[in-house]
Amino acid sequence: MQEIELQDEERTKKLDEKILSEIKNGTRKRDIVKKLEISFDILNDSLNRLTRKGLFTHSDIKKYQDEALDRGVFELIQQGYEDREQMRILLHSTLNDVGFSMRRLVDSGRIDKVQLNLKTKSREERKKRFLELLTEGETVKSASKIVGISVSIGSTYAKELVDEGKIERKDIKKGQAGRPPKISDTTTEEERIKIEKRIKTEEVKKLTQEETEQLIVEYLKEGFNIQKIANDIGKGYIELRPIIDKVVREGRVPVPEKKQKRSEN
Repeated sequence: MQEIELQDEERTKKLDEKILSEIKNGTRKRDIVKKLEISFDILNDSLNRLTRKGLFTHSDIKKYQDEALDRGVFELIQQGYEDREQMRILLHSTLNDVGFSMRRLVDSGRIDKVQLNLKTKSREERKKRFLELLTEGETVKSASKIVGISVSIGSTYAKELVDEGKIERKDIKKGQAGRPPKISDTTTEEERIKIEKRIKTEEVKKLTQEETEQLIVEYLKEGFNIQKIANDIGKGYIELRPIIDKVVREGRVPVPEKKQKRSEN
């Protein structure tokens, strides 16, 4: 009998440790219940034991959740997501929660108001701002940095703007550093496309695994499919598929609708 009681006590202790860890990570109660496969009654009993031990207060739970949300919102803002995108990625959040989180980030100085206003704009607004910077004399690289996108995405914006007739290619200022420009006024369109693709492919090869994943996230966020990404950066389908699966699995981009429907069936 005593041995059974000791086993129960040990199980309770281990459960309390898991719940304490989840609480301090900002995990919501309904998510803890689902993750640990326990009932709300068992969760509440554990929370009461932990608070009696003075490990945290009930008001701390809200603070931990806010801190977790702030970390998620901050990361997404750095990636250029909009509120709606944040809502799809941050599980169980509301528009008000995201708004309050943004305000906390601004008040704490982690996000500048100007930066926040720019980085939460839609793709077309970012592209419009990118065009303004190019016409003001910024290079693709410097304009990309100001808007908060990768140079690869910036190059895509530049190509689209030229194709749309909103700016002449000769009017886009070339960078002073790095390799000498290989594209001149006499370069044919076919040659220009090949040169740009080769340069972009060489740039991608220099990226770390983490940088490559972030670049793929940006492409997916911009609405590009795997074929377009592969063609744009010179990586094959076999290389890209594991990366895309990883960033989707980690919640860094929304699950594609087709894939989501298949998983629900």
